[in-house]
Amino acid sequence: GRGTVFGRFDGDDWGDWRVAGEAFGARPSRNGDFLVRAGTVAEPLRPVNPGLAHSGCLSTNLHGSLRSPTFTIKHSRIHYRLAGQQVQVRLVLNGLQLIQDPIYGGLKFTVDNEAMHWRTQNVGMWRGQRAYIEILDDGPGYVALEQVVFSDDPSPPELPSKTLPQPKLITDANRAEVERCLDVFRKAEAAVPAPQRCLATADGSAVDEHVFIRGNPKNLGPVQPRRFLEVFGGKASASQSSGRLQLAEQLIDPAQTPIVPRVFVNRAWQHLFGEGIVRSPDDFGVLGQAPTHPELLDFLALEFVRNGWSLKKLLKGLILSSTYQMASHGDTRAEEVDPANTLLHKMPVRRLEGEAIRDAVLAVSGRLDPTPFGPSVPVHLTPFMLGRGRPANSGPLDGQGRRSIYLAVRRNFLTPMLVAFDYPTPFTTIGRRSVSNVPAQALTMLNNPLILQQAELWAKRVLAEPNLTPEQRFERMVQASLGRPPTAAESAEAMAFLREQERERGRMDDLRSWSELAHVLFNLKEFVYLN
Repeated sequence: GRGTVFGRFDGDDWGDWRVAGEAFGARPSRNGDFLVRAGTVAEPLRPVNPGLAHSGCLSTNLHGSLRSPTFTIKHSRIHYRLAGQQVQVRLVLNGLQLIQDPIYGGLKFTVDNEAMHWRTQNVGMWRGQRAYIEILDDGPGYVALEQVVFSDDPSPPELPSKTLPQPKLITDANRAEVERCLDVFRKAEAAVPAPQRCLATADGSAVDEHVFIRGNPKNLGPVQPRRFLEVFGGKASASQSSGRLQLAEQLIDPAQTPIVPRVFVNRAWQHLFGEGIVRSPDDFGVLGQAPTHPELLDFLALEFVRNGWSLKKLLKGLILSSTYQMASHGDTRAEEVDPANTLLHKMPVRRLEGEAIRDAVLAVSGRLDPTPFGPSVPVHLTPFMLGRGRPANSGPLDGQGRRSIYLAVRRNFLTPMLVAFDYPTPFTTIGRRSVSNVPAQALTMLNNPLILQQAELWAKRVLAEPNLTPEQRFERMVQASLGRPPTAAESAEAMAFLREQERERGRMDDLRSWSELAHVLFNLKEFVYLN
């Protein structure tokens, strides 16, 4: 026939095509395969032609995908001979799923015709570009793909039609056995759990890429083999797949490329100490900063690998170290020798991240919901949060009491309180956050509606505790918020404030008075700084 046959499935395996999921099974269809369809017992089996990429020979309820090898588009048409129900065929260009309807709608189509037929894609405008074909069966349908043909002819080639053997009619003698087998099959099929979706990377074809001169994809240099960086001893990949697995193996091989465990332990150190041993966590190259303690970095990296890459063991070792347990004030001589604390003669004073401050406020007030997992909470929208893409509905002010990690992130509508405390913009990865000390942070703790709401809630909870004196209530508040008992001066000032409020409002246990006292504790520097 006309054109070049790209895909044919008359072998014992998938060849250079790749399957994911369970729907397509381990091989193309053979003589004797059949499709079980819902219907009368008198005609329960539907024979399947051999030589098809068929996703219904095991069950029409299974999910799966079939992916072609990567190819360069040299013809103006792709013809598919196929049949099926509720299945999508997509052409993926240069590893990217382009915006489809209404711009590039021709890059995908849905198969919903159970008679074998031809479908054609016009790909003339994409000549010279790399692409691969993806057949997606999300259930409960199926697809039967016979051929894929590349051609410049708008009309598909003519192929002789295949005839299936007629199924034998079920007689009364074997009807009971067929019914029993079908019952067993349907029970097993009904027990198959629905697949769970997640973001993942599927391996593709082995493709070496040109060097892009000055980063310009239209100015191509020589083709370079897939490999890890030469400075780490990377060798050209001989794999017939993408080479990602080999790259991952080289990255975590401490004998060859110890960079990954070093980067990892440096991030853990930065999280606990505020600064990493390498203070440019995103750049371990010549433009980054040198490690302050290179031997310590190597030791931690080797121990991390020796302990099976256990983050728990790594953190435990760091937290139990004398370095982590030092106070945040050093002696005069040490301050003179090491004013930037590069040598870690003391624990640096650190401000909590915005999420931790919010969580601490909720925890102290008693509103924090520690339940793990679950859906994210919509962003609370203020009247000033306007613009394109504004959600139709606002989330609750307190985020249902959930931890800040469960707050939904809308790039154009970030939580104002978190933004004030240097919440990173969610456009790219950030190895180290900015840590500022600006008036907006103090104003946030003074005026933010969430802070005022939680101060009142905290006061209600404190006043609800029976048989406590004002001094005992205040002591519990300081203990909860600062992790220490109040000093005598702090207790005296608090009682003086409450007595003054009693003269104005007529009672010592007035909710407004205790709310204001709670608000004061939230605004102490000690509440947001680790000292």
